[in-house]
Amino acid sequence: MNDLTETNWFARPSRRLRDLVGRDRQLAIAMFVLLVVPFVVAVVRSYHDHWIPSGDEANIATRALDVFSRHPPLTGLPSTSGLYGDLISTNHPGPMEFYLLAIPLRLLGMTWGPLLTAAAINAAGVLIAAWVFFRRLGLNAMLWAGVLLLAVMFSGGTAVLVDTLSSNMTMYSLLCTAVLVWAVIDGDFRLLPLTAFVASYAAQQHLANALLVFVLVAVMLIAIVVQLAAARRKHVSAPRGTLRPWLLVSTAIFAVCWSPVLVQQFTGHPGNLTAIVRFARDNTRPTLGFSAGLHQVVHAIAPNGVLTRTDTTGNFFIFSAGALRTVLAIAVVVVLGAILVGQRRRSPALARLAGVALVLLVAGAVNGSNVPRSFESSRVNLYRWTWTAALLTWAAIGIAVAPLLRRALERAPSARTWRVVAPALLVVSALIAGSVVVVNDKDDHNREVKEFAIERRLDRAVLSHINRNAPVLVTEVGTDATLSLAPQLIFRLVQAGVRVEVPQSDADTIYGKQRSYHWTKKIQTIQVSSELARTPTGPGALLLWEPYGPGRTAEFNDLVARRTKLLDELASEVKGKEIVLAPGAIERIDRAYPALEALALTRALGRMQTDPVAALASPTVQKLLRQGVVQSPTLDQGKLLQLALIPPYSRRGTYGNDQVDVHLLDAFYSAYCNKVTCFPLSS
Repeated sequence: MNDLTETNWFARPSRRLRDLVGRDRQLAIAMFVLLVVPFVVAVVRSYHDHWIPSGDEANIATRALDVFSRHPPLTGLPSTSGLYGDLISTNHPGPMEFYLLAIPLRLLGMTWGPLLTAAAINAAGVLIAAWVFFRRLGLNAMLWAGVLLLAVMFSGGTAVLVDTLSSNMTMYSLLCTAVLVWAVIDGDFRLLPLTAFVASYAAQQHLANALLVFVLVAVMLIAIVVQLAAARRKHVSAPRGTLRPWLLVSTAIFAVCWSPVLVQQFTGHPGNLTAIVRFARDNTRPTLGFSAGLHQVVHAIAPNGVLTRTDTTGNFFIFSAGALRTVLAIAVVVVLGAILVGQRRRSPALARLAGVALVLLVAGAVNGSNVPRSFESSRVNLYRWTWTAALLTWAAIGIAVAPLLRRALERAPSARTWRVVAPALLVVSALIAGSVVVVNDKDDHNREVKEFAIERRLDRAVLSHINRNAPVLVTEVGTDATLSLAPQLIFRLVQAGVRVEVPQSDADTIYGKQRSYHWTKKIQTIQVSSELARTPTGPGALLLWEPYGPGRTAEFNDLVARRTKLLDELASEVKGKEIVLAPGAIERIDRAYPALEALALTRALGRMQTDPVAALASPTVQKLLRQGVVQSPTLDQGKLLQLALIPPYSRRGTYGNDQVDVHLLDAFYSAYCNKVTCFPLSS
């Protein structure tokens, strides 16, 4: 592979795609076409799944609609930081994604707008990365990087390629940022404005990404200053206009990208950036620890790591990879160090690529060690940086090994043997792209695909029954309703021009203060509920009731009736009575279940006194009760066994609920509302 041997840092050239001719041009075009294939597959799959914005994607779409309103968003969506340590609530750093999505969402609609926007952003990141490898190291280096980029897309799953979820949009924006930072460190100053834009976008998406981007950009700026100082000592002058104009343009782009964030910082109480710094400095929250950060590094770069598997979960990264793979990872780090030192004169670009990979590995280990020890630690989104680390690492090693391979091939009887390497890389790329088409795992579909059909029916039911000229208050009960259904309904109502109001806590953090609930006799309340199979109850008109399945059937209705009757009878046996656990019950639970699940089960048992139906609906709680973990009150074991023998439902929602029911109330009244004061009103 081509090396850069120029000693003058300012004079180091950039290769141009338009200079390629003949076979080389055909190879480059073919590689770029193959890199687009996974995005086409992802869009087709999502369309076939009848994708619509749901959950956080719906919240993002709602805020994108606000871009051209009197209340444009100034930060990203709220993070979960308020759950940990000193309970410091923050939003993700910035709103760039809302602004990029605003026009496509309005022009192309709620399906094509977000899908194509996410695909375009992520595809741009992939194609820019491949192009930068060509600019700095030549065609063969780009082809090798293309193989790795396709491996990243195959192993990461196609769903993330078109998912507007902020924690998913970090994956390829960070990858592109890292590659651009390497190019700028290598003297490609023309890429500074593009780096400023991409890095700003990557940093604003998610708290877990911000530190990594900050470290990469800081290293880039330090490297520029150091190399400028070294050039001055050697009396090497930069050509006029080499750095300054690009630096000025980059500063302007940076200022525009961060202007909403700065406005909020100076007008908020406190500003979101202040809250993020406070959260970062908080050492009271439990974290996974540095050993988990090192495990993540091993899983990223050791053989049989992230690039060679699919449907990867967060649990893969936080547990030990074993002694052998740990030793192999150490060997990989040593090789990167050797490339950094040994290639400084022969191929400075390659040496700097290895250096950026090492920086990302160190920053990733620190970042990964600070992941809160909670249920969120199993989310793969918190470890998206590992794919970028794998790409940089194996790109550097492959490019370093190439000269050795070339010398070996040139000794072959045929002098043209080396020329088959580039077509061979293209063939491998085609095989991986073909695998993306053929393989269809869980991570190739949006996590909330079960909700899409019900949400479309929910939208039609609500929009056909409300007065669109009067405000609508949306409340929710149940996990699927809170995390998926209600956000999607709120987006559709806003898109339809309905004035939507939400409880004040949701308005302050998610939907904007302009949507904070204000009492009025004209208010209409939509209560979205998701729960385990149970006859829907509550005031108002029932607009929708159905299970997560092909449709409500007589069998399902009978199932609901039987389950409801048993739950009510068991609940009457324990409600209001003190719950006394059997001796050693907590120890038994701790031995039988992982720590976080054991804690949740213990709390669920305690809640039987105040909310017995919700606690008793859990199959695991039922199992514990049959095993005698509760000493008092005594429950009817026969009814518990009957409850356990009820056949399982055809499927459940994303977050474990079995059914959805939606009520329309003429005035604000909700027996389940716990976010604002409830006022029973006459019509």
